[in-house]
Amino acid sequence: MAEILPHAVFLDIDGTVLNPLSPTGLSPMVCRVLADMRRRGHYFFINTGRAPGFVPFDAVPREHFDGFCAALGAYADFHGKILYENLLSDALLHELIDYCDEHKETCMIEGEPDDCDGRYSFRNEGEFHAPRYYYDKDELFSAINGRKMYKITVPYIPNDSFRAFLEQYFEMVYCSEVEATDEIRAEAAYAEGAAKGFNKGSAVSRVCALLNIPIERSIAIGDSENDLGMLHAAGISVAMGSAPDEVKRECT
Repeated sequence: MAEILPHAVFLDIDGTVLNPLSPTGLSPMVCRVLADMRRRGHYFFINTGRAPGFVPFDAVPREHFDGFCAALGAYADFHGKILYENLLSDALLHELIDYCDEHKETCMIEGEPDDCDGRYSFRNEGEFHAPRYYYDKDELFSAINGRKMYKITVPYIPNDSFRAFLEQYFEMVYCSEVEATDEIRAEAAYAEGAAKGFNKGSAVSRVCALLNIPIERSIAIGDSENDLGMLHAAGISVAMGSAPDEVKRECT
């Protein structure tokens, strides 16, 4: 019998392992497939743009996966132990918030778990899953108070000036607005970014290198623009049927 070589499989959450119309948990079929393939020696990772504090572990329990890549590639763990992490510096966060304050822009800073999903929003009144928001810079940084921060989210597509500022410091991803259909739910347009050099594709490369798995034996499955990096990086890439044409083209 031929030896089964281990593969590393990287899965997006929303619209991929979770039904976008009822994202309450993994289906029994998905759980069976994950268990069977892991018994055969393959590794399964969630690879999400969400920072660790915003990962819905109730819906995607750790027990079903070998590890989690989060925050657009800025964080990865394996069997509960951190493989690597890249934190946003205090200096960078202050520069970002100073810009937002001066130009009346909005952003969310996202990090490790806490009682509000690790999200700290500036000039965003509770929208876009951000119940905790601030208009005063000092209050914002007092609340963060040294916590681990991995990425940012802007709950709209930035204008040209804001976009140019962000792209100086962050590896930005822009996700277009999605209209609801019978298969998918409506999603607002937004932008998100980790520090330069970190995205979902870099997570695939870094994790495979750390686990000594050739990149040719990596598989990425996703459905949106922020999955393009991992779909491009993986040896095999698969787009969900509901994915935009741009994402499907990356898999051909």
